[in-house]
Amino acid sequence: MRAVKYGGLFIALSFLTLFLVESLQRSPIHPVQYGLMGLALAVFYLLLLALSEHLGFLGAYATAAGALCLLMTAYLAGALRSVRAGGAAGAIFAGTYALLYLLVTSEAYALLTGAIALFGMLATVMLLTRRLNWYEVGRDRTSDSL
Repeated sequence: MRAVKYGGLFIALSFLTLFLVESLQRSPIHPVQYGLMGLALAVFYLLLLALSEHLGFLGAYATAAGALCLLMTAYLAGALRSVRAGGAAGAIFAGTYALLYLLVTSEAYALLTGAIALFGMLATVMLLTRRLNWYEVGRDRTSDSL
């Protein structure tokens, strides 16, 4: 399966998305929630494999990625108590999985596309977090007010 070759990239970008949303929203995501979302990423591959036997790769990928993005959007909207944050995370997931589809299907330009995309994502993360106080991320704010 073509997508398996990029499995580590899929998972790393997905968890980077979660961490970025968590940091920018200043709303902690519990390790159990990270674990559940990790399981959802694993089920994505199972869905992709099962559906590709019946729908072909494009249909299977679109269905599995769409289901994962909807699930992550709904879950994060509840976990972060913000429909806007959940929607933003879902949009980032959709963009990431669209990009990864292009990487998986374009063998001739995969390295170039991947390098440009990773540079763009790194630049985006750096610009979005340039004013974030990393020493405060994850710090319990209730202990400050006591």
